[in-house]
Amino acid sequence: MGELVSVIIPIYNVEEYLEECISSVCNQTYKNIEIILVNDGSTDSSKNICEKWELKDNRIIVINKDNGGLSSARNVGIKQSKGSYITFIDSDDYVEETFIEEMLQQIKKENSDIAICNRYYHYENKKNYLKYKDDNTRTVMNRKESIVSLLKLEKFDMSAWAKLYKIELFKDIIFPEGKLCEDYYIMYKLFDLCNSVVYFSKPLYYYRQRRQSITKTKGLKMDFIYAAKEQMEYIENKYPDLQELARSRYILSHLTVYSLNYYNGGKLTPEEKQYFQNTVKSNIKYIKNAELIKKIQAYLFVSNKFIYNQFYRIYKFIKK
Repeated sequence: MGELVSVIIPIYNVEEYLEECISSVCNQTYKNIEIILVNDGSTDSSKNICEKWELKDNRIIVINKDNGGLSSARNVGIKQSKGSYITFIDSDDYVEETFIEEMLQQIKKENSDIAICNRYYHYENKKNYLKYKDDNTRTVMNRKESIVSLLKLEKFDMSAWAKLYKIELFKDIIFPEGKLCEDYYIMYKLFDLCNSVVYFSKPLYYYRQRRQSITKTKGLKMDFIYAAKEQMEYIENKYPDLQELARSRYILSHLTVYSLNYYNGGKLTPEEKQYFQNTVKSNIKYIKNAELIKKIQAYLFVSNKFIYNQFYRIYKFIKK
């Protein structure tokens, strides 16, 4: 039968997408799974959908709790889990039917602690955008190499989803509650516990892009930057030779926050705008090894924010 895999799905007001998500997990080719649906105080019909599916599939466990946020829901799911491996799927996303089977094959074949697959960005117009190349490759990394790859964002990012973990990694690590960008606070710490991490380029996860999602809220400001700062300080202390990469990611986090707020109509004060520009400008030397598009963004940002804003809008439009 194989080892048990725990699938944690945190849920909050996603009635429009929840059926597709749960169905994609129930239809997995790998059958020895427990599906933990954590209803985080939904006020729509999500609770009823969960309970309906619980009656249809005895592998489903429904937990109803007061609203506490994504981290809280994931942490509750981790405590409930009994699997040797664990994976997280956001409730508005969905996965290929071979997602768990292929992830488990990779992690066991390479005796790794984390397996990571490629992902599609699934837009509301039904268009799928593949951010990372599907070149039929597999990369096995030690802990330091995986952290380097994380900092460069060359194959994957800090998202908790699209990854399969050995459950032991969460013995002393939990998602920080009360914060946005919760994955950013812990992913480098998880990697630093690994003997090896395996990434394979086959896209098995569909990450839905919708305007009301957490990462597009107008209030996203400093959590992303705080997380990047904690990551930078941790890595500089543990791996001094990675200082430039860590600082590059910290500086680029300012562009991310500024751009998301600008593009989604968020309001930044003049003081905040000046802070972002001054910080990027004073640390521009650290981005020399960043990806080309990020270099262009950074230099435009410190030289002419108007041109930068137009460039970013065009860039976002082309990606859709």
